Amino acid sequence: FGSEALSTDELKEVVAKVKRLSDRHGAKNVLAVFDIDNTLLASQADLGSDQWFSWQEELLKKNPQHPDLVYSSFPELLNAWGALLVVGEMRMTEGSVKGASTASYVKAIQDMGAKVIALTSRGFDYEIPTLRAFEKYGIDLKNSAIGPIEGYPEISRAYQPDRVGMEFGFTEKEVLRFGLNKPSQYVTYKNGIFFTAGMHKGAMLRLLLTKTGYEPGAIVFVDDREKHTERVQEAFAPSDMYVVTFRYSREDARVEEFLESKERQQNSLKKWRRIRALMAQP
Repeated sequence: FGSEALSTDELKEVVAKVKRLSDRHGAKNVLAVFDIDNTLLASQADLGSDQWFSWQEELLKKNPQHPDLVYSSFPELLNAWGALLVVGEMRMTEGSVKGASTASYVKAIQDMGAKVIALTSRGFDYEIPTLRAFEKYGIDLKNSAIGPIEGYPEISRAYQPDRVGMEFGFTEKEVLRFGLNKPSQYVTYKNGIFFTAGMHKGAMLRLLLTKTGYEPGAIVFVDDREKHTERVQEAFAPSDMYVVTFRYSREDARVEEFLESKERQQNSLKKWRRIRALMAQP
């Protein structure tokens, strides 16, 4: 057992790592876990993109009264982002439909016989636009997922704070460190996608593994945000699973361009206000 914290801007490196781990552990004992936004898919517009949400999230942390905030609470902000996902268009992070692409790399891992799921900060109520985008680009995780074939489709709280340690094997220190002492958001897991509504991804992955009873020999976790790769490393540090995280940097330049451009940020807010005005019309 052990761990590796890697970074890449090419998903083919993830495929190669899964292949090596499959040769060592057996493919069915390797779990590949992908983030969605800016990892498998990316927004075609600034408004509603992962970097737009990150910008808003940082504003909220620093000053809940900031004039550029679209909402002054995290649940409202998450809902706003989700609503924008419904109307927005996504693209694959790599390649095209015909050539080597995000979808073909995911399929290559599935064809090895490894388990593949997505774990997203998106809320459960944005399952339809997520599946719509996956279908458009030929990404289907249902048959490579862990757990029952139908998943856990009921919409429910992921855990109860007073029972999370006993039910899912978290220590008292972990409960506090991972924020599991707070009420859980509502989640769902179906079609190979775990919608975790902004909660600690490392804790949510451990929780899902416990719930399904699946015990991989190795995990490969891919996410564009370092905080999530670090949280997965942290959550699995006590375990005997071999954990490899990839901080995926393909979209970094686009993210930085938006975060450094006041003009683009303000233009995104103008578009948001126009959408709000249209929604308010009778």
